[in-house]
Amino acid sequence: MKKKSTFLLKLFFALIILLFSFDNLSAQANAGIDQEVCVDSASLNASPPSGFWTIVLGTGIFSNASSANAMVTNLGTGVNIFRWTSPGQTPVSDTVIITNNSVTANAGIDINVSADNAQLSANNPASQSAFGYWALLSGNGIFDSPTLYNTYVRNLQSGQNTFRWTVTKGTCTAFDDVIVTANPVFAGNDQTICKDTTYLNATPASGGFWELVGSSSAFVENISLYNTRVTFLDPIYNPHTFVWHANGLTDTVRVVNNMVYANIISVPNEVCGDVILSANQPMAGETGLWTVNTSALILEPTLGNTSAVNLVFGPNLFTWTISNGLCTADSTVVVNLNTVVADAGADIQSCSPDNIQLSANLPGPGTGQWVDLNGGATFSNSSINNAWVSGLFPGINQFEWTVQNKGCFDRDTVVVEVSDLFAFIENGDTVDVCDSLFAGLTANPPLLENGEVGDWLPLNSPVYFDDHTAYTTTVRGLKPGINQMTWNIYKG
Repeated sequence: MKKKSTFLLKLFFALIILLFSFDNLSAQANAGIDQEVCVDSASLNASPPSGFWTIVLGTGIFSNASSANAMVTNLGTGVNIFRWTSPGQTPVSDTVIITNNSVTANAGIDINVSADNAQLSANNPASQSAFGYWALLSGNGIFDSPTLYNTYVRNLQSGQNTFRWTVTKGTCTAFDDVIVTANPVFAGNDQTICKDTTYLNATPASGGFWELVGSSSAFVENISLYNTRVTFLDPIYNPHTFVWHANGLTDTVRVVNNMVYANIISVPNEVCGDVILSANQPMAGETGLWTVNTSALILEPTLGNTSAVNLVFGPNLFTWTISNGLCTADSTVVVNLNTVVADAGADIQSCSPDNIQLSANLPGPGTGQWVDLNGGATFSNSSINNAWVSGLFPGINQFEWTVQNKGCFDRDTVVVEVSDLFAFIENGDTVDVCDSLFAGLTANPPLLENGEVGDWLPLNSPVYFDDHTAYTTTVRGLKPGINQMTWNIYKG
């Protein structure tokens, strides 16, 4: 019985130890095996399934940071380290290394040469910490250094030769191909131009000559010159095709003229206000635009025929531009705004009909002219703004000031009112007199039959009267300014 109890006790402790070991085992985290990838993404595979991902080194974007099987994208080049953490009473974690060895290969643009050798121009693999090498796919060629990205290749065969540039890093590989066309007779590169003339550029050769083929308006100035000038390249006949003959071989070059035309048809150079703009309309595939170098407003700037308002005084430079995305042309016109303003000045009151000075505005760049609307007055100089005028009539006289500038004009009128030179003063009235030392006085007569008598008395100046007792008399010795006097009637 004792032996049986001892056995059961040992078995119990063994089970305790086993369960403890299992708990420790289940508490471990596993972020998955390290990976080398050739793209900027990878699938993760961690355990236990409950936890979250964090970035330790490098870059990456998790599709779901709480998923043990998340996808990570936007990996940085080289080593990227991610940690999987499982929470609990005792959080556990593990890391995984994802090495992004993705590479790119660029063999360069295709090449045309007029010799049996050419320099290649691929991307430098050193910038990716990678290794590159050249290989012949078709044709012929011997590399000076097949692992050099910009090596020379020699012994090219006539025609096309294709070479492959391969870049490797770890288990990752990328490649790109380039075609080198070797032609001892080379007519030059095809041209796209924006004008109706250009120069050809073939391989110089003794006895070589140019041939124009197909429908074309072009003119070859010297068919025996390898770099001759060609003219009259009308876009209607695109493409213009030229063949260079030399040493029994030929090569072809094509010239496409994409030029556009901008032509201002009818726009006046001198205006007094708004202006109508008129130019050729854009063709299909073209756009047009009016611009101006001032604050003038073009109402519909994309139309060939439109209007502009609010021009500034003086020159306004308008430009009509047409473009097809490749070529641009423009045409300009200067529109001078010559608008003028006439201001004849403030109305004038005068006691004299002569030597009255007018005061209009200066005519500026234009000319001015005074006109007497009543007739009879004379000007010292009718073409100056501050002319003197004489010979006015008593009462209202009107004078018109006209300003003109290159067909533009404006008018304004000033009124000059001339008072009588001698005035009779009614009892209690006030009058202004000019250029006179006397004035006539008229007061109410005294009633002599009632024994009344009258008497004029000066108040503020030493004037004197022809008869100070007569209700109608003349006062003399008036001084400039205000002269006051009083009429008194006495009885008894």
